[in-house]
Amino acid sequence: MKIFGLILIMIFFVSCITDECYDCSEFFNRDDSDESSDSDLLEEDDSLSEKPDKGTVETGDDGGSEVPDDGGSETPDDGGGEKPDENGQGSGAECGNGIVESGEICDGNKMPCYDLSPGYIGGEATCKDDCTGWDTEYCIEPQPDEPIASIPSKTFTVEYLYNGVDAFNYGANQNNELWAAALFSTSITLTTGTYHIPHPLSDAHWLAGFYDAQTVQFVQQSYVLSSGAFTLPYVVMGALRSAVVKNAVLSIGITDENEVNFVVFDMMNNVDCVILVGYGSLTVNEINIAQGHAGLFQFTTSKIDLYLPADTPEGNVIPEIQSAGFTVCQ
Repeated sequence: MKIFGLILIMIFFVSCITDECYDCSEFFNRDDSDESSDSDLLEEDDSLSEKPDKGTVETGDDGGSEVPDDGGSETPDDGGGEKPDENGQGSGAECGNGIVESGEICDGNKMPCYDLSPGYIGGEATCKDDCTGWDTEYCIEPQPDEPIASIPSKTFTVEYLYNGVDAFNYGANQNNELWAAALFSTSITLTTGTYHIPHPLSDAHWLAGFYDAQTVQFVQQSYVLSSGAFTLPYVVMGALRSAVVKNAVLSIGITDENEVNFVVFDMMNNVDCVILVGYGSLTVNEINIAQGHAGLFQFTTSKIDLYLPADTPEGNVIPEIQSAGFTVCQ
């Protein structure tokens, strides 16, 4: 998530490039009392973010744990020793004897994971060493559903790669970076309508990037040319600078195992939030970065599959996103 954390800096500046309306909520036919925007069409099923129920094994009442009242007579003292149970054991639970006793969840036994929770589809859970619960390391969870949408493979050249976020914010070359067609575009057909990337009313797209000591980043920000108003959603892609070398093939994902983050931002309650994350690969065709000068960056992305943050090929990545300082649209 190191890349992701640095993207936060860029988003701040991108959001402030113009004094025109950045929210443009009217394009989503919503007001403060009715948040029925395109973003809301992607409401997450609460079950996606819930962790599987680990379950317990209940121990039965052995019916003999209490000494019956015989009318007030005292039980003879047999020397102060603990009254043995029917197996000759003391009445206290002993973890490791293979018997599930009072206070234990399990004791040396195993259980099919799907008996613990319907969230698992296979595997076997083993009892923890202290008998307090189940170790689900080898339980198998279902793979995420098919991606919500996919963006076709693209090749693009950033001919003027800004040197630092300040230069990017100033946008000296912006007039040469406006395109009639977006680079990354797709639509998501839902029962309640269609969610578009970019917004269908946008007719100009700023495709630009910058580099700093740690990252190389690219942004697609769309807006309505006649008014200059930015529209939602927008796309940000960031890569580790050390990994961006010619002919390198980089993994696109969210966790630290990936060299590239690909995120789609929208806005809810006047806060920028991550609505979708992308998975695929990026090939570095050309890279030319000379300190103190604008650089050049040509890349090819594979087909990029888009997922809700709670249901990705890496599982639920909401914690990673939030730990980087972002809000997740939900």
